[in-house]
Amino acid sequence: MAKQQSRNLNRPIIAVVVLAVLFSYAAPNLMGLKSPRLTPKDALSPLQLKEREARLLREEIDALNKRLDLLVARNKLAEKAQELALEKSQEAQSALDAAQADARSANEAFDEADLKDKEAKQALRYARMTERQALEALKVANEKERAAQRALLEAETLQTEANKALINAQSQSRLASQTLSEIEALEAKIAELNAIEQQEEMPLAKKPEDKAEKTTRRLPKAGEAILAFEGGLVPQHNIKTLPKDLDTLEVAERKETFIALLLPLIVEANEIIAQRRKDIISAIDTNDEAFIKRMVKLYGLSKFNGDAQELHSRLLSRVAPVPTSLALAQAAVESGWGQSRFAKEGNALFGQWAWTADAGIKPLDASNDRAVIRSFATIYDSVFAYMHNLNTHSAYAEFRQARAEMLAKGEAPSGLLLSRYLTAYAELGKEYVYTLQAMILHNRFDLYEPYRLAR
Repeated sequence: MAKQQSRNLNRPIIAVVVLAVLFSYAAPNLMGLKSPRLTPKDALSPLQLKEREARLLREEIDALNKRLDLLVARNKLAEKAQELALEKSQEAQSALDAAQADARSANEAFDEADLKDKEAKQALRYARMTERQALEALKVANEKERAAQRALLEAETLQTEANKALINAQSQSRLASQTLSEIEALEAKIAELNAIEQQEEMPLAKKPEDKAEKTTRRLPKAGEAILAFEGGLVPQHNIKTLPKDLDTLEVAERKETFIALLLPLIVEANEIIAQRRKDIISAIDTNDEAFIKRMVKLYGLSKFNGDAQELHSRLLSRVAPVPTSLALAQAAVESGWGQSRFAKEGNALFGQWAWTADAGIKPLDASNDRAVIRSFATIYDSVFAYMHNLNTHSAYAEFRQARAEMLAKGEAPSGLLLSRYLTAYAELGKEYVYTLQAMILHNRFDLYEPYRLAR
């Protein structure tokens, strides 16, 4: 096919060459030109003319042959170029076919990718829907778990209450078995106190007539010492020390004077503590950390490492009033109704110990050389320090816990009941508790509990 195309290209080239030769001879005649006239000198013979023409023709033919060769060579080059172009065209066609095939493949890949994209989007929508369902299921599960935890907590609370009830029942059973012996001990203690008081009423070297007169004198009835206080209010006073002549008074008058002097101080101290308790509750509600921190330090809880709720609970268990009946009973027992050396010399009404020689008065029979009975500037300072001691010392933790349980139930703390937890206050232990209870019952100190300070 390539050779046939080459021959077809050569034909017009040869025709052009022949026409060019004929035109070179015919052109002068066609344009009216005449051959130059030769002079006789230059005239050639016919033979020379024919040779000359023949030579010219041969030169022209040679020139034409050269041009023909050149054209043939060019034609060959053209054929090669054509063949090369044909190869390139075939390669281009192959590349085009390949490109079209690639394009088809790309289209197919695009269609496949588009399909996968749609599938992926559908899967994503399904995954999001599944995630929402899972979150809802998790929320329901969490609510059920919380409900289960609440139920478990309630069950544990019920079990704890049941255990407490069982323990309480057991305690009541033990207390019931101990009640008779305690009552007998209290009756014996009351009888002993009555005997002591009756002996104190009789001065030494009495005349027979005086004895008859004194036996008719009675002790004050329950609450008689402050019956003059109207509306359950006791007046404030600024008396800082006990009267010097307290021990010169007869027993009934001495006791009335002691109660009338001490009761306002106990009520005042308790009202200050009660107000401080209200301030702490308010500080907890308003998150007043500075005030709470100050109270925590004051009541010896700075080293507590529990959470805030437990800290607040422990703090409130310490900041609470001491029953008036219990404070009166301990003051009367510890100071001998104000007649002890420590009460007279150091306003020490509650026998609190200290371990620095200059902090108080040294007892005559102290087992520790450093031990002293702490002294105070005023009797009110002694009252407040006694209450702070009960509210902070580790030995009275059970006392504070029992008082907190009473307050939680809305009950007024009972001095008679709380005295059970003061076995550590004196070396006598249980005997000391019996003495306090006998003092409260015999003098009816419980009647003084509702009294408040008149302002």
